[in-house]
Amino acid sequence: MAHPTKLAASNSAVLVTAPFGGVSEVIKAKKFLERDIPMTMYRFLWLIIEERTGMIPLGVDMNALPTAVRYVNEFAKTSRVNQT
Repeated sequence: MAHPTKLAASNSAVLVTAPFGGVSEVIKAKKFLERDIPMTMYRFLWLIIEERTGMIPLGVDMNALPTAVRYVNEFAKTSRVNQT
């Protein structure tokens, strides 16, 4: 997750999981990430940018987070948000 590219992260994942089952474990992890990471990111970003009465104001500058704001707005339109 800390690598700057998907390829670098994939290579590290293979190296780390090789002693524990190799490719089959990577496939399981990939399925988990594809299913759960978008919702986790949505929730994390939503907490950062949501401002309303009763919540602690974080004072986030939305102009500094255009990609995050766009992601939250687009992801919120999907049915995935309503599944939990």
